[in-house]
Parts: sequence; structure tokens; C-alpha cells
Amino acid sequence: GGYTAVFKQGSAFVLKNDQIVFSASKVDKMYHLRFVIQREYAGVAHLSNVDTWHRRLGHIGVRSMKLLPSLVEGMDVDIKSLNMPIECEYCIQGKLTRFPHLQKRIRARRPLELLHTDLMGPISPTSHDGARYVMTIIDDFTHFTVAYILKNKSDAFEHFKIYEAMATSHFGLPISRVRCDSGGEYISRQFKSFCQNKGIQIDYTIRYTPSQNGVAERMNRLIFERVRCMIFNSNTPKNLWTEALMCAIYIINRSPTVALIKKTPAEQWYGNKPNLDKLRVFGCVAYVRLPTELLKSKLDSRSIKCYLMGYCSNGYRLWDPNAQRIIRAHDVHFNENEFRSVEGNIESTPISIDDVLDSESCSSDIETIEPGGDVQPDTSPTSSDPVSATPPRRTSRQTKKPGYLQDFVTLAYSAEAFVDDVPQDFSDLHNREDKEFWMEAIREEIDSLLQAGTWSEVLLPPGRKAISCRWVFRIKRNENGEIDRYKARLVIKGCSQIKSFDYFETYAPVAHYSTIR
Repeated sequence: GGYTAVFKQGSAFVLKNDQIVFSASKVDKMYHLRFVIQREYAGVAHLSNVDTWHRRLGHIGVRSMKLLPSLVEGMDVDIKSLNMPIECEYCIQGKLTRFPHLQKRIRARRPLELLHTDLMGPISPTSHDGARYVMTIIDDFTHFTVAYILKNKSDAFEHFKIYEAMATSHFGLPISRVRCDSGGEYISRQFKSFCQNKGIQIDYTIRYTPSQNGVAERMNRLIFERVRCMIFNSNTPKNLWTEALMCAIYIINRSPTVALIKKTPAEQWYGNKPNLDKLRVFGCVAYVRLPTELLKSKLDSRSIKCYLMGYCSNGYRLWDPNAQRIIRAHDVHFNENEFRSVEGNIESTPISIDDVLDSESCSSDIETIEPGGDVQPDTSPTSSDPVSATPPRRTSRQTKKPGYLQDFVTLAYSAEAFVDDVPQDFSDLHNREDKEFWMEAIREEIDSLLQAGTWSEVLLPPGRKAISCRWVFRIKRNENGEIDRYKARLVIKGCSQIKSFDYFETYAPVAHYSTIR
């Protein structure tokens, strides 16, 4: 019910209930109120006012409207009046854009004075090690980036504590401020309590204003630009994106940035210039040397064929396609001009290297591309004898029910014990420990409705009764049974509708995704 002031391009507008009450023009750093005196015009011979021509021309811009009279005929508008800003309520509603952020960002003056963090995901496809999210943390002073691969959003808090312990131990300095958005992982009671105990100030950005967390947003974009290029260049399966991401961050930390002068983030963080001597092309063929202790014969192969995925402190991270796992090795020969073939599986020697190379187990469902081929026709001889017309004989053997059907009742009772404890309605949220996760799920649902254009608040028509809604809550789990996300949906109670009374004029606040796209 209050008034709202909007300042834009030398004009000021005062609105109430989205209606312009009055406007003013800026002249010599002062705003002068404008009043339009309405006059009656007897015919079209009089000059039409600027507002009329503005609407005739489909709400054309001021600059274009000033140029148009000299380019066309029949535009009977007072040229002098074109120098005044156009007051159009509908242009404010339809054209209002973000105002520029004129406030100059003040850089940190020491390590850990300011951190920028953001969470990306869910990312598809799920990685080879079951990850779907990435949390990045950028130190503003060194511009050094650390990323944590997460299976669930709820893991973000534990990894932030790991970063805090690592960084404060490295520099011997405390973290002063953290800049982040208002995602559920950053507004949880645990995160706020931890920061309060550590003396860390949290700077939350305004919702739908990603530019306020621009350092983290730009870094996330840069990282995935590199990841896509590296995967496409090397024909690496997409579910190895976590390996490409960690390799990309390793390189970014050792590359120049406009935020630093004559230094890389790695030098600013570690104190010495990085050595790029061991860098090789991501995804290239790598032959890993096998120790002689594993060779049964002098004729056995001395190496196995792998693919470079990244770097570790004393060697390389490599993908063994035969064992479907990541291994770490030091003695490696690279062919930087050869990459994974997209025509079929890569063959590799079956020699086991479990006892020699450090390995990191991965899921066995790694993405592979099977070789294509046409289906061969059946070449078995066929008989030219006619088919016998003898009717089929019925069997006298008694059939039995399959054994697995006998356990259905037991399985049903067992499954009931594993049903997730979710809120039955909105009122159940107040006394729950996981309230923050459900509230974030509700915010995500409302945001998706707003983005899809299926949500708007309107006045109820006189004499009509609104159909009530309710919240439905579910817990989504991954293939390992771990909590993947908290999900909330707003549904309408269709059972409260009256048949033949607006029965087919009421719709749920959803839209088909093909329509949105």
C-alpha cells in the first residue's frame, strides 16, 4: 500500500500499486516535478502529443523517436516536446532492467580476509564416482581456487570445515568473511553457528542477483568452459567430468589472471613459482610402466595403456579403462597426439597392478561406447517340408506358482519400515531438525513456478471461493540409498472442486517443459 520511487536515465517516478502518481525530470542535479495539462483537441489537424506517438510506435525508445520525424512523413509531433523524457508506466513494467552496480569492489589485503563460494549442481550425468555437485571456494587475495566434489548438497558444510582447517593452518590466519548466495547449504543452522563460533562474517547476496557474487560465478563459468573443451578434445566419457574439472582447476591456479599482477594464484598461495614441466594434454594416451616383479615372462608387456586425467603430488592420475578405475603412477610415457577411440572399447593388458600402483576405486558402470554393427541374418538351413497340421497336445503336468510370489507379503511389510520420514503438511515443519532443508526445497519450488510463468497473485473474484492447496514432500535418494535432495511440490486439492462449476477452468500451477523450452 506504500509508495515506490524509481530513478532511471534522468527521470524519477513515484508509483503506488504499480500506477504512476507523479514524475520528475533531473535538471542541474535537482528533480523538477512535471504536470501535464490536458486540453481538448477538435480534430487531427492539431499536433499529436509525444505520448500518443510513443504508443502508436509500439513504445519506441526516446532516442529513436527523436530521429524518426526527419526520416518519415506524416508524423505530426511537436519537435520541441521530444526533448522531454517520456513518462510511460508500461515501459517501466516491460523494459525495466537491472541497474548497474556502480559500487567499486574493494579487494582483500591479506589471505583469507574474504572468500567467495558457490555450489554448482545437480550436474548430469552423475560422475564415475557418484558425484553430482561441486563447491568452489576462491580466496580473494590470492585468487586461488579450491573445489570439492560432492555427492549430495548436504555434504557442503563438512567440506567447508575441511577448507577452514586447511587454509587457516597453511597461513596461520583466520577467515574474516565469506560471500555466498542464500542457498540452503549456506543458510543452515549448522553453517551459521560454525561461522559465528569462528568469528567469520557471512555476506549473503540478494536473491536473483548473481552479479553480487561475481567472482564465484565467473570462476564457475571459466571452469566448465575448460572442462567442456578438454572432454571434447580428448573424447573422454562425460561421466569423467570430475577428473576434467580437477585438472582444469589445477591449470587455472597456475595461469595468469587479471586479479593479480605478474603472479599466478599458485605462486600467491604457495610462495614460489609453479613448475609446468610435467603438464601433458588431458585425455591423451599414457603407458604406465609395470614393475618386473609382476611380469611372469620376459615376453610380457612392460606397460598398460591408460589415459591422463590429472596430477597428484608425486605423479599422475590416470584412467585404466580395463579395470574401470583411477590409478596414480610416476613412470609414465605419454603420446599427446593419441586419444580415446570413439569406435569401441579400448583394449588393455589384463595384468593386475593392485599391489604396485595406488588406485582409487570407481563404480563399474563407467560409460563405454560399444562398437556398432549390423544384425547378421540367420544362415541356418530351413526345411522345405510343410508344417504339420496336427493340433497341439495339452500337457498333463500341474503348474506351480513361482516361488518369488510367496514372499510378496513379507517384502511389503519390510519395505514399510524403510519409508522416509517426511512432513505430512506444512505445519509439520516447525518442530523438525531438518526444517531448513525443507524450507529451501519450498523456495526452489516457488522459484521454478515464477520462472515458468505459472504463478501470480491475483484478487479473488467476488462471490468465488478459492480451491485450497497443500505441500507434498519427498526425499530423493541416489543408487546407494543416500539422500540426494529434498523435494517439495505445491499441488491443488482437486477433490474440493464442484462438478459443472468451473470444473474445466481450473489448472494446477505447472507447465509442460516442452512449452517452456
